[in-house]
Parts: sequence; structure tokens; C-alpha cells
Amino acid sequence: MNEWLGHFKTEWKQLTRGAFFWILLLVGGLHAWLVHSINQWTTHVGYYLQQFEFMYLGALAILAVLSGVYGARNDQTVGEAQLMASIPYHSIKRWSAQITVYLIPFTIFTCIPVCIYLWKRAMLFPDTSLYPLWFLLSSLIPMFYSLALGWILGGLLKKRIGYFLGFLLFFLHIYGGLLLLTPLLPLSARLIPNFLLFDYQSMGYFNDMFGFSREFSFWMHRGFYLTVACALFLFIVQTIARKRREPGTRAQQAALLILCILAVGFVTGHLLLKKSQDSNGAVVERYINPNQKQEMEEQNAKPTLIYDLDMKPLLSGNILVRARIQFPEENSIASFAFKLNEAYNVTEVLANENPVPFTRSGNEIRLDLKNQRFSTILINYEGNPADYKLTNNSTMTPMHFADKRNVNLPTSQEWFPLPLSVKAMPKRVTVHFPDTIHLYSNYRTIERTKTNHVQTIEFEPVNAYESGFNLWGGPLRETIVESEKTSTKVIANELVDPQYAYEITSLFQAGKNLLLQLLPQQKMNKLDTIIPVDWIHTSSHDIKMTGEGFIEVPSYLLDGLYPDSEVTQKIITFWSDTYGLLDGPIDPQDKKRFIIVLSAYLLKQANKPMPIDSGEKTLINQIQSNNEQQNLNFLKTMYTQLLS
Repeated sequence: MNEWLGHFKTEWKQLTRGAFFWILLLVGGLHAWLVHSINQWTTHVGYYLQQFEFMYLGALAILAVLSGVYGARNDQTVGEAQLMASIPYHSIKRWSAQITVYLIPFTIFTCIPVCIYLWKRAMLFPDTSLYPLWFLLSSLIPMFYSLALGWILGGLLKKRIGYFLGFLLFFLHIYGGLLLLTPLLPLSARLIPNFLLFDYQSMGYFNDMFGFSREFSFWMHRGFYLTVACALFLFIVQTIARKRREPGTRAQQAALLILCILAVGFVTGHLLLKKSQDSNGAVVERYINPNQKQEMEEQNAKPTLIYDLDMKPLLSGNILVRARIQFPEENSIASFAFKLNEAYNVTEVLANENPVPFTRSGNEIRLDLKNQRFSTILINYEGNPADYKLTNNSTMTPMHFADKRNVNLPTSQEWFPLPLSVKAMPKRVTVHFPDTIHLYSNYRTIERTKTNHVQTIEFEPVNAYESGFNLWGGPLRETIVESEKTSTKVIANELVDPQYAYEITSLFQAGKNLLLQLLPQQKMNKLDTIIPVDWIHTSSHDIKMTGEGFIEVPSYLLDGLYPDSEVTQKIITFWSDTYGLLDGPIDPQDKKRFIIVLSAYLLKQANKPMPIDSGEKTLINQIQSNNEQQNLNFLKTMYTQLLS
């Protein structure tokens, strides 16, 4: 250890003696300032975090590569001088001390901004979790990998061209990454550069709704690059040690072989997991056409059943559920059927605590009740709800899941048993779940209690007819805006700025109230639930009503990246399409003008200006100068003329 400390002190003096270290500090600090300046205007902290990981830590990896190239070229003469002078040293100690010295500035560049970011986030949102911490700090792995790769390049390309090529290759990778992710390019053209310098952009592990995924394949991916970095470093050391005929090279060869085996194991495991996710993935059409709204209302079931769902996530990835269904009255029938996703294996069914034989065909399970009277049915089942979707940029993203950190279980996933013989939805749902996350639903929360690290939440529907009971959990926050007749809530990632989330929720609520003014006979939900989703993963920029009792919006609406006028027009367009405000033979240009006028009215209510360059200067000025009653009369008159 004394020899290693001696090498460490020597290498540290050499690093700080010249201008290289101070230039590195200057470049790193300037780039940190640049990244912060580019992204500080966004009101979505999660978007800032994503850009930080990509733009800042990615650029640090470039500096690590260049440092490796510089160090390898510089050490050629030093190494030769030491060999000629026959200075005794162990290669593994000398080079590990040097790589440690070179890693120090990158560790500083990584840890300090991450700590500052997380501290600031904790100050702004004291009730939030620190789930991004390990994700960001795991970026130390590409720093190590880049340094080892830089040493290889520096050794192979002994002239200054190596420094230039290293800079060019990795500059193009990071800052040209968006081009490499274009779906029109072959997959190999996108994967090869990502392999050379860590797959920052196309891993698909960032999700705007639930945050950074903690699934096992992520750590398999990180483990692959860590073992490759260690193998590259050991390969360099072992090559030098063999030239110097040092003892112990066989042990280094064995360690190198083990690292290669581990690397192959990690990448194989990662690919097998992704392949399994691809084969098991199923894309379900969950959106309803505005013209199908009447049909949807007829199919929706009136809440009559009472559910008690005891849910226990297991380490295997499965979830164990004990579902108790209470019927409004006693029944006496020969058989009874319900549907449940095929991913779940039913282990036991009880009717009034008595075992019941059952048969299964696909997602349909039929009970042989033999005309016994019952008022409750207990169903025990276990399975893995996880499924995935292949996005347009060839990344695999999780769609549905249920573990101790994230839950996304919409009704279409058929994750809880629903009777087939009666049109009925849960009248009340009680969920028991570990208290590791916050749970929310499109139903209203009645009561939330905690006992022995298990939370118990009671939910009940607000709307007369419901499309389903949906459950979400994770680093989420609920924002509700209520008015006299209706209310709207947004369930979004806790990284979304609370004030901006409230403003967007208010715009949705105001838009719905405006339609009630123009269409007083129209029946609207008493409560609408809005879920933001990553528009890249859903391949859509539109707001969509699902057939499951909630609305999906592209997450960028809560990023603060787009003008209020554009966001408001999208909201008004969604509500008008959903409730048929502008159905009929209306000129598209007239529709556009009316949408702009309605948006100007909503923005005035929110004390926000409507830009005049929207193309309707006279109408916008009139909306801005009128009082609220005058505007309502003006909008009703304009709407009547539009339909005539």
C-alpha cells in the first residue's frame, strides 16, 4: 500500500503541476454553467434533470476520453525512461494510482453538481424522494470506461492524430446523438456509436410520469460497461507488465478472463431481458374516438361492487393479490364468470369463505357455484403485470408494472377481477400496499392510513358511470382544481413544478366549464383525471381520452417549454372534439378562429395575455377589453352564428 500511495502522490503532483488540470477545471466549470443557462428557463425540473444527465455528464465523458488519450501519449516517454533506468515498480499499483488521480476531477464534476441539484430540489420540494440520486451517480461508470478507452486510443495512435480523432468521434456521438437516433437510419448505425461511449440518449430509462426506472435490466446495462471498463484497464496493465516481465501476470490474465465472462454475462442478460420484454409486449388501443362517446356512455357500468385488494409486490417481480369482492345482495346461481389477465395465476377462489372449483380459458375464469348462496367472493392470484413497448427510436419502455417503487395499472390491463355476467364497476375500492410510494387513482381518495409499513387507501368513484378503476403509484403528486359542478385533477411526477401543474389543471378545468356554458345540456364527468405521458414513448403530441376513465396528455404540456397560447389551444381543441362542440359542416378556418377566441378567453381568465400574432388581432383585442359577462355573450353569439 505504501508503494501505491507513493505513486499516487507522484501522479497527483504531475497532474496539478502543469496546465492540463486547470484547463480541465475551467472547461468543466464553463460547460456546467452553459448547461444550466440553457435549461434554467424550464419550469419542469424533471426535464432539467434529463438534460443534465445527457448534456452535462455526456460532455464530461468526452473530457475523460481526451484525458485518457493525453495521459497515454504523455506516459510513453515517461514509461520508457523508467524502464531504461530500471526503476522497480508494480504496474498494477502504478497505473491504478494514475487512473485514480485522473478520475478525481471527473468525480468532482459529477458529484458536486448532482449534490447541488438534489439539495436544491429538496429545498424546493421537501416532501419529494431522492430517487434520481443513484441514477445520476451511476454515471461515474462511463467516466471510468471513457478513461480506459482513451488510454487504448492513446496507445494505439501514438501521434497527435489520436487526440484529434478521440475528440471528433465522441463530440459527434454526444452532440450529434439526435441524428444517430433518427429512426430512418439503420439500427446498427445508432447502436455502434452508443456502444463506443455509453448509451446516454437511447436507453429509454427516463419516463416523465414515473421517473427513472429501477428495473433490473438498467443495472445489467450499467454492469456491462463497468466490467468492460475494468477489463480495458486490466488489459493495459497486463500488456505493460508482460513487457517488463513482472511476476503475477497469470493472476492478471485470470482476472481479465473473469471480467470478460462477466461482461458477456451482463450484456447477454440485458439483451435477453429486453428480448423477453419485446416478445411479451402488447400494444392495446386504449383511446376512444370522439364519435364513439355515446357508445362509451352506454357501455360504462354503474358502480355497485365493493373491492378490497391486498397487494404485495414480491422480489421476483410478481405481485401477490388477495381480492375480496362484495356484491350488493346475496346471489344464488349455478356458475359465475369473471375476467383476469392471463399473466396472473389464480391459486384459490372462495365464496363466503368456502372453496369453489373453477376453470379457465384465456382471461376468462368460470366458477362452479352449484347454486349456493353467496355475497362475497375471495380470489387469490399472483403474476407479473410488466409489459413493454418498442418505441420509434428502437428503445424498450415499460408500459405497465407494479412493484414497491412504481405502479401503473390501468383497467385495460385487467389486473383485478371483473365480473362478465353483470355490468358493474367498483363502488368502493380499498387497497393495501407497502408504504414505499404514494398511490393515486381516477377515483376520489376517501381515507389514507398507515400501519406496520402498510398503507390502506379507500377510493370511491365520483362520476355516475365509470370506465374503470385505475391505480398509479410512485414519485407522484396530485393537483386538484374544483368548481361548483365539476373538478379536474392532474397526477404528475413530483419533479413537475407544483405551481405550473396547478396552472395547467386550472386551464383544463376552465376549458370544461366554458363548454358547459356553450353546451348547457351536455353531460360531463364530475371529475376528470389527467395523466401526463412521454410523447416520444406514445408517439403522439395529442391529448387523448382513454376508454379507462382518464385523459392522457403529452408531458411537454407540463414542461413549461411551450407558450401558454399553444397549450390553451390544445386544451380547447381536445374538449371541443370530445364533446362535439364543433361537429358538423363548419369551415376549418372558422373552427380555427373560434378555437383562438376561446383560448384568448381562457387566458384572460388566468390573467395571461394572448399573443396578437395568432392572426385574429381584432377578436383578441375585443376579448381582452370585454368583461366576463360580455365575453360569454359574445362567445355564445359567435358560436350560434358558426353553427347556422
